[in-house]
Amino acid sequence: MSEKYQRIRYDLSEDQRMLLAHISRENDAPLSFGDDLEDVPTDIETVSRAIIDVGYGDWFLLEDNISTMLDKLQAGVADVLSVAQCKNGQATVTVSDDEMTATLEIMAPYGGRYMDLPEVERVLERYGVRHGINISAVENLTAQSQLLDPGKTISVEVAYGSPSIDGDDSRFSRIAGTAEDRGHKPKTFDDGHIDIHDFGEIPIVNIGDPLLKRLDPTPGIGEQNVYGVVNLPTPGATIDFDIGEGATVSRSDPSLLVAMIKGQPIFSEKGASVDPVYQVDQVDMTTGNIVFEGSVVVKGDVAEDMKIEAEGDISVSGQVYAATLTAGRSIAVANGILGHAPHEEPTGREITATIKAGGRITARFVQFSELTSGDEVLVQEFVLHSNVKAKNRVQVGDAKTAKGKIIGGSVGANTQVCAGILGAPSSVHTAIDLSDVESGIRREMLHAESWREELTENMEQLQKAFNTLHERQKTEASIKKLRMIGEQIKRYLDEIEKSSKYTYVKGNINDKEIIESLVEQVDGVVNFAAESHVDRSIDGPGEFIQTNIVGTYVLLEEARDYWNNLE
Repeated sequence: MSEKYQRIRYDLSEDQRMLLAHISRENDAPLSFGDDLEDVPTDIETVSRAIIDVGYGDWFLLEDNISTMLDKLQAGVADVLSVAQCKNGQATVTVSDDEMTATLEIMAPYGGRYMDLPEVERVLERYGVRHGINISAVENLTAQSQLLDPGKTISVEVAYGSPSIDGDDSRFSRIAGTAEDRGHKPKTFDDGHIDIHDFGEIPIVNIGDPLLKRLDPTPGIGEQNVYGVVNLPTPGATIDFDIGEGATVSRSDPSLLVAMIKGQPIFSEKGASVDPVYQVDQVDMTTGNIVFEGSVVVKGDVAEDMKIEAEGDISVSGQVYAATLTAGRSIAVANGILGHAPHEEPTGREITATIKAGGRITARFVQFSELTSGDEVLVQEFVLHSNVKAKNRVQVGDAKTAKGKIIGGSVGANTQVCAGILGAPSSVHTAIDLSDVESGIRREMLHAESWREELTENMEQLQKAFNTLHERQKTEASIKKLRMIGEQIKRYLDEIEKSSKYTYVKGNINDKEIIESLVEQVDGVVNFAAESHVDRSIDGPGEFIQTNIVGTYVLLEEARDYWNNLE
């Protein structure tokens, strides 16, 4: 190397951001600052130490320029080269492929200024990150970057997208109460006393009462990425009602299920039904007394001191102990009705099973009980030490086999008392009261006389009609005329059957959709759909209720709805 190139001096650029290395001859004037290097540097490490010595060791080394400077020193070429640079802190943002997370990385400065929070926030904005920013994480990362050595980096996830939340399907909210809602809390009366058997009345609904409300499905919340872009969610679905018997969708609110009949509401997960019969396994302290505006079916026994009140029928598959049963219609007990035996001293509890029905009372046996029937009392085996009163008859056992027994107590009826054995050889007092039989017979005779008069009048009218018909049939012309009329009627009926105005539709009067479609096609409605025969209505009242009451209700409602919608 030529001896005339042996000096290197360092100086800052005009903008104070670059460290310049001046390669000069020995006789060149010294620069304004910097130390002379007596020995010519031969590698980058030597130059780096020299830069540290002049106070710029934390600046960013421009290694390519330093290599060029070393080459020029070797070649004896004078020049001015940048060897170090002052750099401020920097920040970058990396967004995940699914655009649901953003990672912020901050690099410490090379001799320059550390990044502050506003600068970092501007970087996030420049990268388009706007949603789900964790400002605390950004602040903490910015503060920690102040402690880094030059050029070191630190990073953390600072923004998160919001995941999609699908909408909820329709939910169902009960409006009517159920027997379970009563709980097992005894009723407290106004005077402060508590009846441990009384849990309150069993809730019932009337026709048109609301049962179940369907809540609208929710739309859901869309996914929103860190850029703030929203993707639509999957909305919830509208779930159909499970419509049970005795329930229907409200005409004014398709999201409301209402009662079609009066009875006990029964709920499923998505629907409801109304049962005119309340069913329970047994009646005891766990169920409390039963008060129901319909019929009651007990699958087991009725415990002592319990009460059942029903506007309809009461059916007990087990036994009735010293309880009270009151029914608007019939009471049927598959086994016996058993009250308490009398005490030696009167206590007021000698007759403790009290059975009162507006209609028939049936049981296998009756003992120490009081029965009052608005119709008849039928007992299979015996009535012991009981008071029985029937509007019509009392029959114990089969009259043909003479096995039924009435011993003790009092039995009265308006028409007849029938049993195989009345009373006992012992001193047990047995009273049979037939004081009302005569008045009952008198009423029957008056009824029969009225019926005879009605039949006589009908016979006279039939005779007149027969005579008129006989006179018309005296001449051949009348006969031919009648035949012609018959043929005309037949042709008329055939034309009707072929007419586009006549349609035969087979369906059920309870089918709302069929009735609705037919009402819109006709000018008038005549209803001949009905269940008949009284005995059948006693054995199976459900069919009669559905056809004669509910069916007529459906028909009338559809007709009224069609009329209201006419312009």
